[in-house]
Amino acid sequence: MEDKITVRLTEDVRPYMAGFIIHKQADVKTIERAFQEGNYEVVGEIAHRMQGTSAMFGIAVLADVCASLINSVRARDAREIGGKIAELSRILGRLDITYE
Repeated sequence: MEDKITVRLTEDVRPYMAGFIIHKQADVKTIERAFQEGNYEVVGEIAHRMQGTSAMFGIAVLADVCASLINSVRARDAREIGGKIAELSRILGRLDITYE
């Protein structure tokens, strides 16, 4: 089993986190489908949105992978795109959010 990724957030975002995680997991599934269909535009758009919301909430590890995915989409590097999508899924499954 992979180690958890601990993220410390401010208490004021706690009410939004359960929904955030659920929506980001759904976004990753949509990205996976779009990638399988060769629709890089949709992959890039959703990754861009995920990057922004992840950064807004202070989840830098997720925002950073989204940024890398966006760059891979721009380069049309299918191998890298597939790897980054898998990484997003793993990160979401390993997040351990604590509040201060």
